[in-house]
Amino acid sequence: MRKFRILALFLLLALFCPLLGGCAKTDVAHLRLTVLDVGQSDCMLLSLGERHMLIDTGTSGERAAVLGELAARGVDKLDFIVVTHPHEDHYGNARILLETRPVGALIVSNAVSPDVGYSMVLEAAEREKTEIRVLSDGESFSFGEAVCEVFCAMPDDPEGNNASLVLRVRFGDCMLLFMGDAEAAAEEILLSRETGWNCDFLKVGHHGSRTACSKDFLQATTPAIAVISCGENNDYGFPHREVLTGLEEVGAEVFRTDERGFLNFVCDGRTVTFEE
Repeated sequence: MRKFRILALFLLLALFCPLLGGCAKTDVAHLRLTVLDVGQSDCMLLSLGERHMLIDTGTSGERAAVLGELAARGVDKLDFIVVTHPHEDHYGNARILLETRPVGALIVSNAVSPDVGYSMVLEAAEREKTEIRVLSDGESFSFGEAVCEVFCAMPDDPEGNNASLVLRVRFGDCMLLFMGDAEAAAEEILLSRETGWNCDFLKVGHHGSRTACSKDFLQATTPAIAVISCGENNDYGFPHREVLTGLEEVGAEVFRTDERGFLNFVCDGRTVTFEE
């Protein structure tokens, strides 16, 4: 009889604990972010519970790293693949991903590109009946409890970098900013349009090139954490010293894939933390 009373007590606690201030609360979902080490290219995995999104997919030469990381994490489907702009170091593995696993939607800009490889990505999405969501400046989409705002300052940029989709991801009180390859010209336009660019996490634009991360942009964003995705001993000399100095001046803690490899972060809605 005593066992039944104890069981009944546990059931009552389970039922009424959410209503009582003294009861322990269940942990809220965390937004997890992995910046993959994909050499001189970009690929970031965002996970929120069972939801997964890739922002860029790395160059095709880094296919093993991308597919291996997804397999290691048990990611067999993707809610979104975002291709920030039609350069191979950003879309390089999108086609194989579309062909080998379910993808909820492929998110791209309305930039026009003659790149054959990029056309093959769009064709693969059509063939696999994956939704192609063309987003313009000022649009947004939901990723679980996170809201992803999209900006595209210069969609007609002939070089492509400034036509990058910039993603501002809001989760709780945190803001994470992913710049693609957007450079100073695009940054200037974004800053002129609105305020509120201060961020907890910044994926530095264009792999740490001096053509991005202007002084005005860094003063407006003041990131607590800044990540640079670049190849070890790359031919471009990325990241450039001017960018590193600028990040240091605004107090950002800098993480680089060429120095640390894969980078893992977790956001609890209040802060973003690096995970060793």
